[in-house]
Amino acid sequence: MADYRVAENHATKLIFNLDDVLEFQLSHSVQIVREGDYQYMCYIDGKCYGTGLTPMYTLVYGIKKFKDNDPAYVICSNNSDLA
Repeated sequence: MADYRVAENHATKLIFNLDDVLEFQLSHSVQIVREGDYQYMCYIDGKCYGTGLTPMYTLVYGIKKFKDNDPAYVICSNNSDLA
C-alpha cells in the first residue's frame, strides 16, 4: 500500500512558497479543517478549494487552485459557521 502522505509531503515541497502564503492570508479568510473522514479541506473565503491527507499540502494546493481562478475546482460550499 502506498503512503500517500509521503507523496503529498514531496508535492508540498515543490509548490510551497512561504511569502506567497503569508501575503495571501492577509487578504483572504483561509481555514484548514479536518473532516470526519480524516481528510483536510482548505476553505478560502467560504468555499472549499482543496482536499488532502496533510494540512500543509491542502493549504498550498487550495491557494493554488484559488489563484488559478477556476470555478470548477470549488469542491463544496462553506457551512455558515465557517465564514
